[in-house]
Amino acid sequence: MYILIYRVDIKYIAASYDGLGNGDLMTDIQCFKNIFKDKTAIVMGSGCSLKNVDIKLLHKAKDRGMPIIAVNAAIGYYHDSQFFVTDDKNVKYWSYYDDMLDRNNKTKMVIARRFATDFELNDDRFVIVDTVVSNRIEENRFITSKTSVSLAISFAHYIGCNTICLLGCDVSNDCGKKYFWEYDGFKKYTNSKDRDINSVNQDNVYESMLSWWSKFAYANQTLNIINCNTRSLITDFPKIELEKFI
Repeated sequence: MYILIYRVDIKYIAASYDGLGNGDLMTDIQCFKNIFKDKTAIVMGSGCSLKNVDIKLLHKAKDRGMPIIAVNAAIGYYHDSQFFVTDDKNVKYWSYYDDMLDRNNKTKMVIARRFATDFELNDDRFVIVDTVVSNRIEENRFITSKTSVSLAISFAHYIGCNTICLLGCDVSNDCGKKYFWEYDGFKKYTNSKDRDINSVNQDNVYESMLSWWSKFAYANQTLNIINCNTRSLITDFPKIELEKFI
């Protein structure tokens, strides 16, 4: 029956959900409004620096009530993240996405509505959000911009967090590597569309990304964002080492 509703309008699936954790269809985004009010959120990108993050610190943060929000491949670093956020319809082709689904854990998957038809949304782990193209985060608004991290930050704001800690947002590579999982000791992820992660001129990409971060920071000066990767090339937020911050 839910398949028929899904084809008419996705929002009716979300509206049919009557509580968290009962396995019924998808979760209504309104269930998460301010559930982490005045807490600190940890938003993880999948840059090379993530390989140096002590998992014990993430456990400690979670035990202290801090929501862990993994963006794209970062879910492969910390499987116990409460939330997985993506603003990339191609994420379904990556093996880390299949791994996440197969684990059948309680991680909620936050996906932009405009990509909803690209995914098989069939359980309460999925959360659909309406997004607007913007750099500015406002009340009850989810933004889509240069990176999925922007959607993750706006989601952190929606769930009530007053401080956002960034991890793995490097905007640089390390000896030709872009992601933590390219290093020895980590599971290597594959893309079923044979996407070449090194096919783009990264110098141009990083220059554009740094410019975007500056614009994003300027548009959201009221947000308290801390960069817990002290070697990140993003200079628009205060930098504090994670172990000193938690």
